[in-house]
This record gives sequence, C-alpha cells and structure tokens, in this order.
Amino acid sequence: MTDRYTPLFVDLSERMGYFMREGYFATAATDALGGLLSEIVDDTSSRFSLSWYDTARVLSLWSRRPHGLSGRLRDAAAGALTAGQNTDGSWGYPHAAVTYRLASTMAVVAALSELGLTAPAARGLEFLERHVDQFAPERQPDTVAVELIQPDLLESLVAGGAAALAPALNQQRAWLVRLHELRRRAVAGEKLPLPIWHSLEVLGPAAIGLPELSSGAMTCSPAATAALLAWSPEPPAEAVAFLTAEASRYGGGWPAVAPVQFFEGAWVVGAMAQGEAPIEPGLAARVREWLASSLRPEGAIPGHGLPPDADDTARVLYALRYLGATPDVSLLDRYRQEDRYTTFSVERTASISTNAHVLRTVRGDEQRSAAARAYLLSTQNEDGFWSDKWHASPYYATSASVLALAGDPAVEGRVRRAAAWLADSQRPDGSWGVWHGTYEETAYAVRALLVAGTPETDAVLRRGAAHLAEGVRAGLPAEGRAPLWHGKELYEPWRIASGYIFSAVHACARAGLLDTSADQYEYSRHR
Repeated sequence: MTDRYTPLFVDLSERMGYFMREGYFATAATDALGGLLSEIVDDTSSRFSLSWYDTARVLSLWSRRPHGLSGRLRDAAAGALTAGQNTDGSWGYPHAAVTYRLASTMAVVAALSELGLTAPAARGLEFLERHVDQFAPERQPDTVAVELIQPDLLESLVAGGAAALAPALNQQRAWLVRLHELRRRAVAGEKLPLPIWHSLEVLGPAAIGLPELSSGAMTCSPAATAALLAWSPEPPAEAVAFLTAEASRYGGGWPAVAPVQFFEGAWVVGAMAQGEAPIEPGLAARVREWLASSLRPEGAIPGHGLPPDADDTARVLYALRYLGATPDVSLLDRYRQEDRYTTFSVERTASISTNAHVLRTVRGDEQRSAAARAYLLSTQNEDGFWSDKWHASPYYATSASVLALAGDPAVEGRVRRAAAWLADSQRPDGSWGVWHGTYEETAYAVRALLVAGTPETDAVLRRGAAHLAEGVRAGLPAEGRAPLWHGKELYEPWRIASGYIFSAVHACARAGLLDTSADQYEYSRHR
C-alpha cells in the first residue's frame, strides 16, 4: 500500500534528529516544538493524513456539476484512490479492524464506479461482501457520524445494484430510519444542529438553510463542502477555492478536516505544558493572542466554521494559562452535567478525554472538578485503562486521565492501577501501541508514567524514552506511525502527534532518562 501517512513537511523532524545525534535532547525538542507552533500560526490550513473517505466523496459530489471538478484534479484524486487500495480490496488503515474500513471502502467503491474504474471498485465491493456480518451497529467504532454515513452509503450501493449488501443495510435499519427522519426535517425547513452539517453529504439535495461558509469550507469538512457544491444552485466561489487549495496541498485528494489550526495549536501547547517545555517569550505572546481569538461566548472553536465544544474549550484555556494568560474557566460551565461534561450540546456518547482535559484545566476548583473526576473514576476499565470516542488507542485516553488525576491522594490507587497496566503492556522494543508500536502512543505512555510511575517502572520508562529518541533520530519513519484519531474515518493529525512526541522527549530529558550532558548550556538559553 502507498504510504499516505507520510508527513508533508519533514524539516522539523530532520532538524530535531540532527540535534539529537549531537546529544542535545531537550534543545532539540524545544527547537522542534517552537517550529511546530510557528508553522501552525502562520499556516492557512492544517496538516493531516489523506482521507480516503473525503477524497472519494469530493470526487463523486464535485464531479456532478457541469464544469465542476477539473480533469487534472479528478485524475489526481482517482489516481490516489486506486494507488491506495489495500491488498484485501479495502481502503483505510490496513492494521485497523475491518469495521474501521467499511465507510471509506464504500465511499471509494461508489466514486470509482461512477468514473468507470470498475476493476478496483469490484475488488472493494468483494471486500464489503465478505464482511457483511461486520455491519451490525454494535460492532462499529465510535467515529464521527457513523450512524449516518454508513446507512447512507449502504442504501446508495444497494440501490445501484449491490444486492449482496442488502443484509448489511437490514442490520442498520434503525440508523436508516433516523437518517430519513433527518432528511425529512431538512426538507421541512427545520434548523438542524450545526454538528450535523459537518456530514452534509448524507442529507443529499434535502439540505437547505445552510450555515454560512467560513474560510470557504462547510464546517471544516471537504466532503460537506463538496455536497454544497453539488446541490447549491450557484456554487460559492470560496468553496471551490478551498477544495482546490487543499487538493494542491495534498497532491491529489483531501484530508478529513480542515482548517482547524486552533485545535492543532491548543493540543501542541497543551502537550508542551504537560512536559514543561519552554516557549520563547515572543512566540508565546504571539500564540497567546492567536489562541485567544478562538474564544466565543460559548467556548473555543477548533477552526472557523465549527461550533465551540468542551474539549477545545478546555484545551485552549489550559494552553492560554501556560502562555501567561488568565482565562475565564466559566466558559466550561455550559457543558457541565451532574455526572460529567458533555463535548457538545447534542452528542451520541460522552467523551472520557474531554472530561480529563476539563479536569486538568479546572484542578483546584472543586465545584467544577467534581463532575469530570466522577466520570473518569466511573469509566476506568477494571484492568486500569481508559478508552475514548475521539481516539482508537486506549493510550490517549489513559494518558489524559492519569495526567488529570495524578497528585490527588484520594485517587492514588486508581492512578497506580493505570500505571501498572501501562508497564505491563509495553512492547519488547520499548514502544506502546494498540495495533503495533507507534511513537505517538509511546509518547502518551511515557508522559503518564513520568507522573504516575514507581521505582519499579524506571526500566520501562528508560526503554520507552530510548525508543522515542531513536525514532526521532530516524525522522519518525512511517512504520512507527498510524492514523489513530477518530474523524469520519481514522486520521493522523501530524503536527499534534509530533507535538506529543517532541514534548515527551523533552520531558524524558528533564527527568534524566536520556544522556543530556550536551544539553546543559544550550537548554539554559531557552529558559
């Protein structure tokens, strides 16, 4: 399979690798993190892995307009899709469970069939037919709008002649009924919640009362933006410009979401704060002003065009505090329930990582902390880990939860249990990973053990730190990365993943887990 998860910019990891080869571990991390933040603030979009789902949807929907998608872009996108097919006929990360690849494979099969590329489409359809038993709703990962996207694609494929998928559609009958109800409400002129517009492509021509475009993107979704182009009487020029620019950035194809630089910036600064990585004062002031611009009366937005949510609000507030501001944590109050914080006012399932991020932000404020703490304690697996709807790996949610709970004597036993699970699940090469060892997941585990480990876990930490250092020296090769984040399919937010990795290396250097003798002078210059 073509490596579609290779970072578009490798200069940061190359520069960091040079410093680390010379022994300047903390300096290397600080330098790379500053470069990441500067790039995020200066960029007009985000840096994610290519999305098979969004690329297929854009290709299909935009092509429906007379003189819509240019031949050059169409050919580049179609070429990316055909080159990216897995050996088993599917599209999506090959190490992930079959269910993670259903939506992307259905979308690509439909798009390639419309273009007359029958051979790869037939192989994709055979994959789907072999896995009809995998379509039951209870089997599906909690990806964005899975309950709308899958029945929409199944209904279309069955109507187009894929009769062998009818049993799969029958398994999702309840989801299909809900989708039809949403379409009915749209036709009736009812104003639907903004998060639903992020999946505008499932509503079809029934979509009316469209939200205002921001940055040319419909709710930061290439697929939803293409749906706007397909069904609007007069396609907005800004939408065409957005999709054209993103296709140019990715060399043929589109990402899962863009532009969401506030999301990227808040998560990178948050990772730096957890590892106490210094930020040059001038850059800190610049990032502080920029991140503050994401705040609205309802909280922080991840990008222009998406609504505020509790997760981004918590991370932006936490980042602003580290950058020297005094943010208003009352912005989180609207998301507080009796037993948890909700990410959105309308959501299918609650998020563990959102509650961990909220708790980390409001620590010391018992009134605001209680609900988030209670939710984390009620959702810990008996083996000691947490898992979450925003990420395929339990190491993400476990690390966030440990960092939020550590230092509270009342929950010390829970934190120790999580640390024991982390130590026991390390791979022989020093890495951690749900499907295989990755640098991102290793960074999560190392950061958690740095605050929750015991003398018995010191050897575990040293192996993890050495694995991270070697990976950065090598430029974070593809075999140590994976798309682990939940969008409409799995994606890799490269700048965020790199931020966690570089911050973990910095924390390891400060903790004496790496040979930092060469760092002493250089590191002091950054304080």
